[in-house]
Amino acid sequence: MFHEFKKLYGTAAVPAIRFEAVQDLTALDWRKVDDPSEIPSEPGVYAWVDTEGFVRYHGSGRGAAGLHGRLRNQLSWRRNQRERIAAAETDDDVDRWFRAAIESPAIRLTAETDCELWVAVAMDPPWVLGTAEDDDLPTTALGWETFISELSHLTTGRRSLLGGGAWESKPGTLGEKMERVAWSRLQQVLKYGK
Repeated sequence: MFHEFKKLYGTAAVPAIRFEAVQDLTALDWRKVDDPSEIPSEPGVYAWVDTEGFVRYHGSGRGAAGLHGRLRNQLSWRRNQRERIAAAETDDDVDRWFRAAIESPAIRLTAETDCELWVAVAMDPPWVLGTAEDDDLPTTALGWETFISELSHLTTGRRSLLGGGAWESKPGTLGEKMERVAWSRLQQVLKYGK
């Protein structure tokens, strides 16, 4: 049935931030994970990266169980969604297709593509800007998530390929601060390199 949906939509090419750029600009210790046991329990950020190296979705894990608490189920949800799709394709049952279709956009994205999961523990950045923005550098999981959102926004015009965050840099918000930090870091790396 999903193949029939293709009659109802098209593919739009939109800019997306490259994961290599995220790695360079954050300078965090990013690690690819394939199993929930590999996900750190510290707070941090994650990115689902497609086979061409573009960040399709990113976020943070900042609760008591950090990244593990946020992501431990996503790999199994992905597997379950793939199993749902396979079962629906086998018997073409409309109820199975409906269940597969209503899954969250993030889970559908990871199940219907070959995205890889990358994670990085939040830490103080190993760089400084030498500007007033040094007072606002990202150090927390939320700070790094917002920094990556603003890098994406500044370079591509969108914070995420899945939407959301359209109003995140209103005056006085963390988004506004990270927008300035991200801009300064972009300028620094473009001028001087990593």
